[in-house]
Amino acid sequence: MVQRQAIDTSKYLQQWHLMNGHLPVTRPIVVDPTPFLQGSPTPAGAYESGWKDTAKANPDEVLTLITRWAPQETATGGVSPGTNQYPIQPVDPNTNAWYVWHCHVLGHEDNDMLRKMPMVGLWAAGKAYTVGTVVAFQNIDYRVRVAHTSTSSQPPNTRFDLWERVNNNDGTWQPQIIYAVKDRVLFNGQLYRALTVHQAQTGQSPNLNPAQWEVFPMNACAQIDKLCANGTKPDQKNCLSIGNANDTSQCQGSLDDCLAQCDDAVATPCSGLCNNPHSFTVPDGTTFNSGALGTGAACFETTSEIVTGSCTGLGTGRQLTINGRVMACSGSNWATPLVSQRNFGYCIQTTAGTGSTASFQVH
Repeated sequence: MVQRQAIDTSKYLQQWHLMNGHLPVTRPIVVDPTPFLQGSPTPAGAYESGWKDTAKANPDEVLTLITRWAPQETATGGVSPGTNQYPIQPVDPNTNAWYVWHCHVLGHEDNDMLRKMPMVGLWAAGKAYTVGTVVAFQNIDYRVRVAHTSTSSQPPNTRFDLWERVNNNDGTWQPQIIYAVKDRVLFNGQLYRALTVHQAQTGQSPNLNPAQWEVFPMNACAQIDKLCANGTKPDQKNCLSIGNANDTSQCQGSLDDCLAQCDDAVATPCSGLCNNPHSFTVPDGTTFNSGALGTGAACFETTSEIVTGSCTGLGTGRQLTINGRVMACSGSNWATPLVSQRNFGYCIQTTAGTGSTASFQVH
């Protein structure tokens, strides 16, 4: 524990929602809390000195912590960032086992204040990487897209097809990140919103790519006007009248509520993975059969509970993935364990290739 300092939570949240929209968001823009801090910092109390695994977090305060990712016996300066000295290695995503950090108020913990803490190691050449593994390279995080063995001549930032950049920056647009529909980014100080799922490419910044990005307003009244323009419900119409009045203070105070009324789209299992997925349901005790998928890439999503499934006829080099993880297709039940849900469901994709009779079933 280092210190605590009061923060104007209301004004900070107004700015956060202005930049990011209504929760949940897949790729938040970081809002610097410094302009919203109040008074002077309060140092940690005497009872809070020394290394702890629990700290008291008061309402309307910023709590500053320092963490040492090394065993107690390691001397100061005896470890470098990204180097793991623990016997436990960074978690393989295929195990679905994670470290977690959480609130000790049980009601808070049960309502989203329990989060995964994936451990990220350094990228290394000559290593077999599985899909979903996250590594650090030149102080930037990358996630594996295709299983492969790395080579020294092809680090993550040179192979967009094998790696995606993880959004560990300040929310500015960056090449190699895979953006989902409605993701927001900052570019040259302007806010943009994604129109399609795509991996950003060098030289295709939002200002040069209107097919994939739209300019988005950066004041509260204009955002309410844009998002509530076609609303038909009474609350949506009321929000539109607030936006049309163009009272900045009133718009800022109403922004979060109006975003909830007019921009309430929730991320689905295929958000950020594909455009226009085919949605289906699997009632208990029944089977969904995709039918022949042809030779092109296909994308399906469901929020039904899936127990297992199978796939046939994929052809040479063609793969089936669930929530981005490659599944073993043998014609019988999957040999690979079913991956955990993504946005409360499953996104099932097949890559393009031979095998026009390719199909899958889920139970």
